[in-house]
Amino acid sequence: MGIGEQHSRCISRLNASTRVYVNTSNRDTLSSPPRHRKRTHSAKASENKSRQDRWQLLSMSKHLKDKYRAFRKGYVKFRDTICPSHQDLSRSTYSEQNANTDNIQYYEPQVGCIPSHSVALARAQETREMGRLVELLEDGAVGYMPDKKDSGWVRVMFENWNSLGILTQSWKLDRLNYLIRRLQVDIVAGCESQCNWSMVNPDNQFLPLLAPGTMTKGISAHNRHENIQRNQTGVTAIAGIGRICDVIKEVGLDDSGLGRWSWIKLGTGSHVTRVLSAYLPQKPGRNARGRTVWEQHSRYFEAKGDMRYPSTIFVEDLLNILQKWIQNGEHVLLAMDANQDVYTGYLASKLKERPYNMTCMMADALGEHVPNSHFSGTRKISTFFGTPGIVTGHAMCYPHWFGIGDHRVLLLEFSAKAAFNGSYPKIASLSARTLNSKIS
Repeated sequence: MGIGEQHSRCISRLNASTRVYVNTSNRDTLSSPPRHRKRTHSAKASENKSRQDRWQLLSMSKHLKDKYRAFRKGYVKFRDTICPSHQDLSRSTYSEQNANTDNIQYYEPQVGCIPSHSVALARAQETREMGRLVELLEDGAVGYMPDKKDSGWVRVMFENWNSLGILTQSWKLDRLNYLIRRLQVDIVAGCESQCNWSMVNPDNQFLPLLAPGTMTKGISAHNRHENIQRNQTGVTAIAGIGRICDVIKEVGLDDSGLGRWSWIKLGTGSHVTRVLSAYLPQKPGRNARGRTVWEQHSRYFEAKGDMRYPSTIFVEDLLNILQKWIQNGEHVLLAMDANQDVYTGYLASKLKERPYNMTCMMADALGEHVPNSHFSGTRKISTFFGTPGIVTGHAMCYPHWFGIGDHRVLLLEFSAKAAFNGSYPKIASLSARTLNSKIS
């Protein structure tokens, strides 16, 4: 075969291969062999797609929540701006009743731009508030406490809890936290929590269970010398809630370790106030089995050679520590269950003397004596004692069974300016949010 013939055969093969390539690329004229398509939704790809969709929905949900929070904040601010005060409502009502007088403009409200429906809503809210107050008074309450706390005042609540139900997971803590939110309480004090805190795990201590999601600072005291049982009678506790925690500089309890009282210290410098929660034991009956507070204290002091009544020792030790604080120029607010008359009892008589000069703060705020504390008794045994430097506002003794025990709930307002100069720090502590997980 010659060279020319070989060259012509190569050209023909090249043309043939090119023709096949061009023809096969045209799917309309020639049919291509079937090809296996790759799966586009494998298990891994579906999982990745699902994860991507979840993240997109999460970001969208967060965006909507942020917009709702901003809208809610603006709504609350706008509502507070247009909401008329009690004085505006009074002036408006008076002007309507005296429309034919010569000096009408004098009685018109200063904020004439308030729409009529806002005035109607405010009147309805005031009517509901007065209705709740009338119901409480009919049930045996004494005093008055507005639903909204004014700025510059501190609210302190005291009650003989007759057990917090720490070891039984009862409803009492839920009710206590509800009252703290409902009454806008800044300081909660109480006695008879009936719990040996040393035998309870850290998650069920007093402060972690109090007002979840809100900053708290305080202390709970119990008899540290006996570990006979978990439900220990007696015990006192006190804690600040929310913004007041920024001015609590110190907490403490009874030096004897019996848990007779616990306290917090508000402010520094020349304006300092100590708020105490105390429980004075009473002599038990013949059927006592050695578990009462009186018997616990008797065993402790008799082991030290002191055979006096525990109540006598209590009053002496309390007066000594109060005298020390008062001589240092501090104010004192004492919330306690005295188990004796708070006006004519031995402790009340001693507190009236110098240098204490402490009187019943509830009587000053109520304009009358406090009612009976226990639902089945007639004695006035629970109150707030205070030094002359304490300035009180509103006060209320709620009816029986309003709180969590069988005693009345006492609520008192006192001036922040007089207590600690009203000087909250400009940079407040961040409030923590406690996460609770319940496994059913």
